[in-house]
Amino acid sequence: MNSRQSTMQCAWVAGRVAGRFRRVTTLDTAMDDLVVAAVLKRCPDLTTVRLRYHFMTDAIVLAAAQLCPLLHTVALEGPFISEIGLTQLVTHCTRLRSLSLTRLSSIYPPALEAVGKHCPQLTSFEMVHCGRNNGYSLLPCSATIIKGCRDLSELRLEGLCITSAVVTAITSHRPRLTLLHVNLAYNSTAQFDFAAVARSCPLLRSVSFVASVGINADEIVAALAQNCPFLSDLAVAYFGDMTAESFKALGRHSHRLERLSVRCNPPSDEGLVDLTAGCSGLRQISLSRCEHLTDVSATALACCHNLREIYCSSWPLTDSGAVEIAAHCPHLKSVCFHTEHLTVRGATAFRKHCDGLRDKPLWGL
Repeated sequence: MNSRQSTMQCAWVAGRVAGRFRRVTTLDTAMDDLVVAAVLKRCPDLTTVRLRYHFMTDAIVLAAAQLCPLLHTVALEGPFISEIGLTQLVTHCTRLRSLSLTRLSSIYPPALEAVGKHCPQLTSFEMVHCGRNNGYSLLPCSATIIKGCRDLSELRLEGLCITSAVVTAITSHRPRLTLLHVNLAYNSTAQFDFAAVARSCPLLRSVSFVASVGINADEIVAALAQNCPFLSDLAVAYFGDMTAESFKALGRHSHRLERLSVRCNPPSDEGLVDLTAGCSGLRQISLSRCEHLTDVSATALACCHNLREIYCSSWPLTDSGAVEIAAHCPHLKSVCFHTEHLTVRGATAFRKHCDGLRDKPLWGL
């Protein structure tokens, strides 16, 4: 049996199975066009479709748009989906609420303009590594989407050269944003005024930014902490200086913070003490390059009794610090320190006090 016959047989089986489950509402698949088409024909009530097959084409996107009019969540991934398929999708599916585009290298500005025109009710938009030349030509159209989608609350832009036009659109039209994830690694970061965004979007709850150089991380974190009282999830990856002032600002203002991930220069005991003094509700903390931390930070983390996950690479944590954390954080389910200073005593403390760690490997201990 050759590959074509095998695909046809898979499509026939998928069609028969889909026929038995016509009321299914979600399709998440990396199967090829023929198999997906067989499912789409038999499941007209689909509301969520995620197509992740590398060779997915415009034909299957058009089929989804025409056969499944109730679609409200769509995720497309693959270099062979062009602006034709995307335009047809947003034209036919007028109920779209969430749209994710990943590695669509063959889309151009008219397709994104169509999104802004036909999907004003869109609440979530994601664009990752789309277009050519880091998506530079698409950015003005991204601003058009931000302006046109009046209910937009979640925005993710990664692998793109983000310009000041996007910042202007956010600060002028999107005061209801609750989630903002941007990757500025391809950027002239000076064009992205994160502090202005923080001041304009007080409802932000989840923020993630990646940057190489050219920003003041302390200023950004301080602006988020002071202007976004609902901030609960913050991730920072920056190849530059971020001092204890950032942790102090979070501890002083971000009392709802539950998840914190920082990838930059080494944190200090002073910063962690200031952070935990005001953010005792932390559930997850992830820090890199913790070689300067001591057991003082362990005592500080022990104040966060709701901690579920701790990832602190290269932290020279001792047994005394481990016992302190384990005794006061009984809900821990995952810990990783990458240290050679702990002995069986420290590991035993985690297994003794934390039910979620009794049958799990303690990575990095």
